[in-house]
Amino acid sequence: MAPLYARLMAVLGLLLLPIVIYSIIAAYGAYREGRAQSVEAMRQLGELAASQDQSLTDSAKRLLTALTRANVVPNLLLQSSSCVARMAAIVEGFKTEYSYMGITDALGHVLCSSRADAVGLDISDRPWWQETRRTNEVFVSDLIESKLTGEPIVTVAAPLGNKHPAFGGVMFIGIDAHALTRQPGLPGDASAYLIDRSGHAMTSAGLVSLADLSPESLKTHPALGGLPDAKQLAPAPEGGGIRQFAGRGLDGRQRIYVVTPLQGSRLLTLVGLPESRLLNSARQNLWRAVIVPVAMMVWALLLAALAGHFMVARSLRSLSRRARALRRGDYSPRPPLRRGPQEMRQLAETLTALAERISRHEQSLSRSIEQKDAMLKEIHHRIKNNLQVVTSLMSLQAGRLRDPVAMAALADLQRRVRSLSLLHKHLYEGDDLRYLDFGRFVTELCQMVKESCGPAAQNVAIEVDIPPIPLDPDRAVPVALLITEALSNALRHGFPAGARGQVTIGLTADADGKATIAIADDGVGWLSTAGEEGAAPERVQSMGMSLMQVFARQLGGELEVGGPPGATIRFSFALA
Repeated sequence: MAPLYARLMAVLGLLLLPIVIYSIIAAYGAYREGRAQSVEAMRQLGELAASQDQSLTDSAKRLLTALTRANVVPNLLLQSSSCVARMAAIVEGFKTEYSYMGITDALGHVLCSSRADAVGLDISDRPWWQETRRTNEVFVSDLIESKLTGEPIVTVAAPLGNKHPAFGGVMFIGIDAHALTRQPGLPGDASAYLIDRSGHAMTSAGLVSLADLSPESLKTHPALGGLPDAKQLAPAPEGGGIRQFAGRGLDGRQRIYVVTPLQGSRLLTLVGLPESRLLNSARQNLWRAVIVPVAMMVWALLLAALAGHFMVARSLRSLSRRARALRRGDYSPRPPLRRGPQEMRQLAETLTALAERISRHEQSLSRSIEQKDAMLKEIHHRIKNNLQVVTSLMSLQAGRLRDPVAMAALADLQRRVRSLSLLHKHLYEGDDLRYLDFGRFVTELCQMVKESCGPAAQNVAIEVDIPPIPLDPDRAVPVALLITEALSNALRHGFPAGARGQVTIGLTADADGKATIAIADDGVGWLSTAGEEGAAPERVQSMGMSLMQVFARQLGGELEVGGPPGATIRFSFALA
C-alpha cells in the first residue's frame, strides 16, 4: 500500500495533469505553427535565389530576342567590319554575368563572336545548338563547360530572324555559371547551388556531377559539404514545381532544402539552410512551453509531498510504530506527540492509555498463568512421587512372591508405572507444561527399561534416533507405554540366554505432521514358545502385544509387526 504523501501526490497530479496536457498540446501547436513559418521562410529564400538566376537568364533571352527579331544581326553586325568589336562592347556592359556572345551560320560555324579566337569554331555538336535549330525557339542549355574557355557556363541561344522559314543560324550568349551561384541576399550559413536536370551542380568548387558525390568529396572540395546525398537529390530535378525536403548534407549537418525550377529552362536552384537555424526558435519556445508547466507540476507535487510528510505522514508513522510495539507486546510508555494535527495527538494519547491498560491486564494474566504453571508442576511432581510410592509398594510385594509368573507380571506392571513416573518428571521439569521434549524423554526411558530387564539385557545395545520434537502430554502417555512394551518385549524375548544384539528406535515425520516410530531388533525374531510348527508366536500373542495394539488405536493408528530377520514394530500417529 502506498504511503499517504504518495497518495496526496497522485491526487494532486491527477488534478494538474489536464492543465499540463493542455499546455503541452498548445505548445506543440505553436511549435508546428512556428515550424510551418520557418518552412515558408525557407521557401521564400528559395524563390529569392531562383529569382536572381531567373533574371539573368530572362535578361539574356530578352537581349537575344531584341537583336534577332529586329534584323539587327545581319544589318548592324555581320555586315560590319568591326563585328567582333561591337559584340565585345555589348559583352563589356555585362562583363560580370556574360562570358561571351556570338553568331553561327546554319551549319554551326561561328561567324562572329566577342572573342576573336572563337571565329570559325564549329559548335554544331552542342546539344543546345541542335535543340535551338530543331525548335526554332529561344533555348537555355544545361550546365556545361565552354569550348572556348573551359569554364562552366549556361548558354542562351536564339534562332536568327523571324521572317525567313529557313534556318539561318543562331545567336548565343554564354552566361558565367559562377554569376548564377552568387546569392547576396541569402544568410551566411546558407548553401546555394545551381543544378540541372542532367544531374550536374554548379558550386564554388566548379561543376560537379551529382552521381559522383560522396562524403569523401569533402576532402578535396569542402565547399560541397552543403549538398545533400545524391539519393535524396536525384528525384528533385524530376518535379515541375518547388520541392522542399529535409536531409543531411555531405558534411553531416541536418538541413532543410528547397529546389526551385527556373522558368523556361532545365535549371534549378538548390538552397539549404541548417535545420537548427530554422527551427531553433520554435524548439526553444516548445521546450519553454513544456518545461514551465511540468516544472510547476513537479513543484506542486513536491510541496504536497512535504506537506503530507510533515503535517500528516510523520505523525502517522509515529502512531504506526506505537501500534506495532503494542502488537509485539511492548507496552512501555512513549513520549507524547508534540507536532502534528490535534486529531493525531489525541489518537496518540488514546493509544498510550490503551497500552497502559493492556499492560496492567497482561501483568495480571501473567501472574495468573505463573500460578497455574506452578500448580501444574506441583501436580505433576506429586503424581511422580505417588507413582514412585506405588513402585516401591510393588517392589515390597514382589519380594514376598514365589511364583515366577506372578513376579514377571508384577515386574511388567512396575515397569509401566515407572514409565509414567518418568513422563511426569519430564513434564514438570520442562519449561513448557504443554509439550514434552520427546527425544530426551525416550533416551532416558530406554535406559530405565534396560535396567529393569535385569543382567540379561546388559549385552543389548540400544540406539535412539529421535529428534528433539515437542509432543503434547495426551499423546506422550500412550506413545511412552507403547515404546516401553515394545522395548521390554525385545529385550526379554529377542535375545535369549544373554545374547548380544542391538535394538534401534527411530522416528520420522512427514510434511503433513504425521510421525512414524519404529522399534527394530536383530534378535531371534518371532519365535513360538512350544517350538512346534504352526504354533502361535509368544511375542505376538502376549499381554504386552495386546496393550501395544490398544495404545496404537488410542493414537488413531494401526500397529504393524515385521520380521524376520529380527523383529520390527512400527506405528504412526499425528503430532498435533
